[in-house]
Formats: sequence, structure tokens, C-alpha cells
Amino acid sequence: MSQYDNEYYVLKKIDEDIYPSLTPLKETTSIRFNRKMPEPGQILKFKNRWKDDNETAGINEDIGSVLFNGVDILVDEEIKEILSTESLHKVGYYPAIYISDEDVWIEDYQFVTILNRIDAWSREKSSYDKENVGINNKYYLSKIVLDQSVLDEIPYEKRQLFKLDSSMVNLTLIHKDLLMKFSDCIDSRIAIPVATYQG
Repeated sequence: MSQYDNEYYVLKKIDEDIYPSLTPLKETTSIRFNRKMPEPGQILKFKNRWKDDNETAGINEDIGSVLFNGVDILVDEEIKEILSTESLHKVGYYPAIYISDEDVWIEDYQFVTILNRIDAWSREKSSYDKENVGINNKYYLSKIVLDQSVLDEIPYEKRQLFKLDSSMVNLTLIHKDLLMKFSDCIDSRIAIPVATYQG
């Protein structure tokens, strides 16, 4: 185990149907919002991919301050303001609208574009299928151990929030000091310590 395994958290959607799983509207998919910084006037729109299933099952969604589009996140204005004070490395914000299961347009979200990618997991200590290699040598990680020698060389300001590179799903990692600044605003279950994360 690395000392960093207790300093970083994986941000992940709670695996319960009550929490929406976002999918972009057709007009949003062409923007490539998770691969480039926002341009003036661009607004993203999302809906719950399981809306119809939830309506059939009688499930009322729980819309939180952090929403998930896969491993990417949308945050409300309060959290966005906190993040904005940190001058995060290679991080941008798209204005975003979430259209609820009841067709209410909720306009106070920001999609967090994270272009800061760090290949920071240990090949020796992490658990992964060495035979199952994806495009660009990406692996599916079942257990993460961070590489202390890599993170030691990166200033804290450039590793507060990043995508874990060379992993199949590009997990979002956040440092505990940054997380604590808005921990009162979120469901604690969406932040999993790297030390206990199971893929």
C-alpha cells in the first residue's frame, strides 16, 4: 500500500436505481465535452438513461449535488464555486442542464471536464488482468495501489483532481483535502477511498 491510497478517493455513482445515470441529449453528444475545454455559449443537456424503466417500476429519482455521466461528474453551483477557487490543473466547466424524470429542467449544474490525466497506479501492487489489454495499453483495475514515486514528483496543485490514466474506465480521483471542502454537500458514499476501492 502507498501512503497516497489513504489520501485519494474515487468518485463513483452509488449503484442504486434511485440515483440517475446520465446520458447526453443528441445535441450535446457532438460537443465532445469530456475531451476538450468549453467554448463560450456551449451548454450541455442530460437526461436519466433509465427514466422509462424508473417510471415503469415506480421509482422516484433522488437528484443530488453531484450527478454522474459514467465516470464523469456534474456538480451544482455551490460545489463548482468551491472547485473554482482552487485553480485546478487542466479542469474546465460547462454549464449543464439536467432534465429530470418529471421533465423539469434543472439549470444550476456544471459539467466538470478533467483533462488532467495521470498514470499513477502501480503495476507491481495493483490487481488487474495483465492479459486483458485494451487500446493504448489500458487495463481493467480491480484493486488500485497508487505509485508513490510518480505522485511524489507532481506538485500537489497539479494532482488535486485527475483522471487515472492507463485504466479502462479513466476513474476520477480527488485528494482528500479538496474533497473535505465540500463533503458536507454530498452523499459520502460517492467518495470511496482508494485503499478500499474494488473495481
